[in-house]
Amino acid sequence: MPEGEGQSAAYYGEGEGASSPLEKIKGLLGPLKKFGIGKIVIIIAILLTLYVYMFVLPKPGILVVTIFELDNEAMTIAGAEVELTADGNLVGSSVTDESGSIRFSNVPSQQSLMVRVAEAGLYTSVSATAPALESGASGSLRVRVPKKRSLELSGSIPSTVLAPKCAKTFSLQVKNTGDVDEEVEFVGDKLSGIQLRSETKIIPAGGAEDVQFTVETGDSSSGKATGTARIKYTNKGVALDFPLAEAPKLEVSPTDVTCRELLCNYVVTIKNNGKSTVSDITATPRGSEALTSKMRFEGIAAPLVTKALPPGQDVKFALVVEGTEGGSYTAFLDVEATCFAKSISVKSERK
Repeated sequence: MPEGEGQSAAYYGEGEGASSPLEKIKGLLGPLKKFGIGKIVIIIAILLTLYVYMFVLPKPGILVVTIFELDNEAMTIAGAEVELTADGNLVGSSVTDESGSIRFSNVPSQQSLMVRVAEAGLYTSVSATAPALESGASGSLRVRVPKKRSLELSGSIPSTVLAPKCAKTFSLQVKNTGDVDEEVEFVGDKLSGIQLRSETKIIPAGGAEDVQFTVETGDSSSGKATGTARIKYTNKGVALDFPLAEAPKLEVSPTDVTCRELLCNYVVTIKNNGKSTVSDITATPRGSEALTSKMRFEGIAAPLVTKALPPGQDVKFALVVEGTEGGSYTAFLDVEATCFAKSISVKSERK
């Protein structure tokens, strides 16, 4: 035998006692035929089904819903009727337990979930969206339910440009249409760039009152300050949307005046040295009534001076002071605009 001939034959399965790959496959087919090809196909199908169920199809999850009073998270609501839908299909409905919670099982995952709380007792109906659940996951949702309050809100927030670190007070009318007195204040929702504080008023049954709240900006001087001011415990409110700009730069002259005559006339000038138009500049007397009662304006309809003062322009008006009979009196003329305040000292000195 030539050198290497036996080794080559053995490698390709042609030597004595060796099996070729094809013969090995044929050897396996025999037992498989005896077991049954159909059974093998069934087993493979079952395995594929298990794989799809375990790793492909989304599994249902659990959602825990807790109901509590709007603006009072310490007050959970027991016995509230709650309905849960997924992609518009009813998943289940029940009532909350003593802790104000309800547990929904077998909640479809990866679907849009909506919770609806029915109207009951002191509370109105409300709907809320829950985040979609991941496959087999658990989630929770806290739903705030408004109170039933016989209150009507009227009025609007004027267009106002605010400056950084500026406070501005607004007023809205609240009417009590019920038969009991109501304590009313405003709270802020989803505030961005502002804080809100409110006075509290008792509005008698059948009455109406103007209720004030103040918004205060932060350090930002660009963009917008936004949010909602609403009556506490209710969803009745107004949108807040204030552009932010630099603080007004107004020059007011003179800064002080002294009247020693029976009748004194002064020209007050307000000039806009800033880059933005300033709106709703007012001039209001303040101080000793003996003197403020003798102050009047000419050339303007006090207390409104102007609704819009463009950059570089000024407005002038006459301040007339009638001298008081004997003694010395001091008052002030408060010149104000949004995020601006300056006072002119007014004195009367007659012997």
